Amino acid sequence: MTVDKHRESYRTRSGFEVDLDKVSGLGYFVEVEAKKDFGNRGKTYEEIVRLVKKLGLNPADQDQNGYVLLLMKKKGLVS
Repeated sequence: MTVDKHRESYRTRSGFEVDLDKVSGLGYFVEVEAKKDFGNRGKTYEEIVRLVKKLGLNPADQDQNGYVLLLMKKKGLVS
């Protein structure tokens, strides 16, 4: 399956990369990745959540499936 997307990437001064994706057939997505060591996995996740909230987004809305699976579900290829 082909995923058609447009991505804009930004780096924050606080050590994150924020990617803004527009995926054909699915809509818009934000991906946040830590680019520095925050001490441990738990602390890094807390810092990501803090940034996500600062951006006005809800961390509970995160999706771990990936675009291919989301497109397959939308097309009824998987449930």
